[in-house]
Amino acid sequence: MKYLTYILLFILPISLVGCQKVVHWFIVENDSDKEIAVDMKQVSSLKELENNGIDYLAFVNTEVLCVNSYDHFVSANSTGPVLEAPALRYWDEFFDEGDTVIFYILDAQMVTELKRNKVTSAKKAILQVYFLTPADLNSLDFKLSYPPKSNLQFIPMLPCYEDAIAGKTLQDIDLEQED
Repeated sequence: MKYLTYILLFILPISLVGCQKVVHWFIVENDSDKEIAVDMKQVSSLKELENNGIDYLAFVNTEVLCVNSYDHFVSANSTGPVLEAPALRYWDEFFDEGDTVIFYILDAQMVTELKRNKVTSAKKAILQVYFLTPADLNSLDFKLSYPPKSNLQFIPMLPCYEDAIAGKTLQDIDLEQED
């Protein structure tokens, strides 16, 4: 009986841990001289917005970013965890098959300023946008960088990899297109 108790005390915690969903943090390496904010959205959840004529890039909310800044902000020239992510084997509960995840890299100071001025859309603050599949994220081991490093060069992004490493932001590209 005593041995059975020991066995149960040993097996029960292991079985409970085995049933829990493993959660990862996305790690973002910020090699820029400014604090950045990071947000993530599913493309499938943004399709309806796009179908209604709403720009999916305008769907980054300053209020959410600032309220949960510990989950979204990474200091200049540092690396930090942001945004909890379920382990890849659980993504099917959160994402449709073949869905893409959009990661927004934003100027944190501008996000804070926009929130202070009660502007909810942070489109003006977007520096870089990455379009990643769950498989991409798994191959990157849930680690991203800003500006993008060579391991991200084949990932779809705005601005494109070559422009991003040349120091251009999404705002620079938008301004060039307006000219």
